[in-house]
Amino acid sequence: MAGSKFQYPSYLGAQSVLFDSNGLVGGAQRLSTDFADRWEGYDGTEVSGYQNHFNGLCDIVGHAKPADRVGNQGFTFQRAAPTPDDRYGVADVFLGERFVFEYKRPGESLDDAYFQVLRYRDSLGNPPLLIVCDFASIRVYTNFTGTVSDTYHIGLNDLRDLEGLVRHRSALGVETKGPLTVWDVLQACFFLPERLKPSDSPEKLTETAAEIFKGIADELLKWNSGQDAEIAKFLSQILFAMFASDMGLLPKSQVTQLTYDLDPNPSEVFPAKVANLVNKMSFGARYDSPSIPRFNGGLFDGETTGLNVVEAIIPMLRRADELDWSHIEPSIFGTLFERVFNPEKRAQFGRHYTSRTDIEEIVEPVVMAPLRRKWIEVRLKVRPTDQSGSVKAELQRFVDLIGSTRVLDPACGSGNFLYVALNLLHGLEREVMRWSLEVGALPPEPRVHPRQLFGIEIDEYAHQLANVVVWIGHIQNGARSGANIRRREPILDLLDNIECRNAVVSGGPTPSIPDWPKTECIVGNPPFLGNKMMRGEMGDDEVDRLYRAWGGSVPNGADLCAYWFEKARQQIENRVASRAGLLATQGIRGGRSRVVLDRISESGSIFFAVSDKPWVLDGANVHISMVGFDDGTEEHTTLDGIRVSTIHSNLTSRKADVTKARKLKENLGIAFQGVNKPNEFVVSNAQARAWIDYAHNPNGRPNTDVLRPLVIGRDLTGIDSKRWVIDFGVDMSRREAMRYEWPYEHLKKLIDPARIENDTWWLFRSRGVQLRSAIEGLERYIATSRVSKHRTFVWVDSGVLPDSAVVIFASDDDFVFGVLQSRAHTLWSLRYWHTTSGTRERVSVHSH
Repeated sequence: MAGSKFQYPSYLGAQSVLFDSNGLVGGAQRLSTDFADRWEGYDGTEVSGYQNHFNGLCDIVGHAKPADRVGNQGFTFQRAAPTPDDRYGVADVFLGERFVFEYKRPGESLDDAYFQVLRYRDSLGNPPLLIVCDFASIRVYTNFTGTVSDTYHIGLNDLRDLEGLVRHRSALGVETKGPLTVWDVLQACFFLPERLKPSDSPEKLTETAAEIFKGIADELLKWNSGQDAEIAKFLSQILFAMFASDMGLLPKSQVTQLTYDLDPNPSEVFPAKVANLVNKMSFGARYDSPSIPRFNGGLFDGETTGLNVVEAIIPMLRRADELDWSHIEPSIFGTLFERVFNPEKRAQFGRHYTSRTDIEEIVEPVVMAPLRRKWIEVRLKVRPTDQSGSVKAELQRFVDLIGSTRVLDPACGSGNFLYVALNLLHGLEREVMRWSLEVGALPPEPRVHPRQLFGIEIDEYAHQLANVVVWIGHIQNGARSGANIRRREPILDLLDNIECRNAVVSGGPTPSIPDWPKTECIVGNPPFLGNKMMRGEMGDDEVDRLYRAWGGSVPNGADLCAYWFEKARQQIENRVASRAGLLATQGIRGGRSRVVLDRISESGSIFFAVSDKPWVLDGANVHISMVGFDDGTEEHTTLDGIRVSTIHSNLTSRKADVTKARKLKENLGIAFQGVNKPNEFVVSNAQARAWIDYAHNPNGRPNTDVLRPLVIGRDLTGIDSKRWVIDFGVDMSRREAMRYEWPYEHLKKLIDPARIENDTWWLFRSRGVQLRSAIEGLERYIATSRVSKHRTFVWVDSGVLPDSAVVIFASDDDFVFGVLQSRAHTLWSLRYWHTTSGTRERVSVHSH
């Protein structure tokens, strides 16, 4: 009979076991049945029976026992597992690189055993499996990095049929039997844990949760018009309660229990039950059975929402509570749930979100790099053998430093950047704890806390979610560090660190620049809104208030994110911040937006930059830049992952700093951007030809006087679009324009009537006076597309009018054409300007 062989680790000897899918070799089933018979009905203590119980499992699977190799710390009973809360913690059984196994006496909670083993895992090297047992039931929890935790259940009756399919529950709430057998799972625990590795990720779990909550939110919106804020708070309370129950802070499936016994009126009974739970979470219910701790923290303030909660959401809530909320990924949680809660952002649902890795790329060098360098110094300085207490004192001073590092995100959205910063700070603190325990020193007291995080956010939905995201991340990290998070009183602190207000303009009729809190580091992702889009998105009044508040210290033509850069620079210059790292579109590298980077280079320095990174914003592909800067003290300078000596304000590091280049007087008045004409003035080739060939004007003048061929960017790099434009010049009177009857009447029908009464509507708003003057008398001029995959130059007849997507050079000289077309000029334009995407070059009229 063919079989598969598992080879033991070398330190366990050369034993092996044979089995196949058709039967078990060596009497494993007989041993397993005897084992089930022996332990059925056991009511002894944990201490008196767990070693015999575990040895029996070793016999079933054919594995050596801990006692077979005395003193072997790779496989042992009673393995030391110290935690910050319990220096003398001990795990019942430990098998290196396989599992930690924790027992409870019959009748005690296996959930409690699981939360206990969670506290041990880091000090035991984070093994891939966490196993708990009460002598009658075995639960196997997977613990692989980057995945959620699946659970396998094996009872004594299951051991009577090793080839029976095992019960399995995924973190996404899906319960199945199989495809693995009981034997498969037992063998995997002792020999091949990778076989149990889940395929689902925390990101997939979070996306699933957000999709379910979207359905709940949509249903609530139908029946609660105008109560978006109340809906957001109600759903935030419910999802946090689900998270708390899966973290062991509330009784398991607390929310699901509320969805039953709702007759006769579910729409009244369920909200009343939720209000009762929220009230208990607000103030605590220690004498209830089971007890509920006091949460506090704003979310649970004792106030109810008063929503009309329809029965249709009950099944969706039950489905949501089936998920394992302890594995929710906070770095994307806020973005996804903001789209659920905020009607204006609901159209973005399912699109790209910024991953933790993307955010870490800017947070790591700005917030963490100085702390990591300090940690290296501390480890070199302390002597672990020193028992005088000086080691703990030194480590405590460093942990105090981590815990006092304040981080501000002045455009925090739903808190993703704040969470990532908190997670990294927690991670370094845990590293210090582990190191102290490894060297036998007393671990320092943990200090990292959400009170270190500060945020400013103008959107009330995002502001509320930011608080939830931060607390979820903090509780997850607390559990990860080995702390007993259930001992906290209250679970959540009242925080006002995350403010709901405008970060760059405040005040009423007399606007001003608002204050930012004092912090060590500033990180974030300011709004990606170009200058030309600001009035349309923000409104004229708000843009004008912004301009008045800043008084020209940021050029009026700069993109919106430039105001965050300049304010962060001022914070550093005024010594109320030390370092900053912000994201921006690539417009920050050129034009008026680059002025803020020029100032950063003058008052300090850019020490970190990613010049060109692909990004997705609300479903659109863009390219961004990441910029880290300080007062000039940082000695480690990195551009695009490479150490460099300096970074210029255009985010290059070449010795020739082209940002210092000045315009040549000889070239002034040569390069121009084409005219910015409204679309109503554009006509097709067929229409223009008809007016030219057949339409006659009362004044006898030809329509070619006011019809000109139009060249757009695509015409220069592809097929001629053969468009024409109605062009009454720069100062033609209305009476004279009316004499060109057909073009004039055609245009009049398309123009907004309000303009016809009060405006010179027949003329372009931007008439290109200087451009027209420059090409007058020329037979041809040179043109190039402002944005193009390749930089090419084309001769264009001077009778053709260039569109605003075209840059022209008022010269008919072949030598000038050759210079522009040369490789030297192409490189110059690329170095001087910037790209708007990874494959399209952009040219500026100011670069020549």
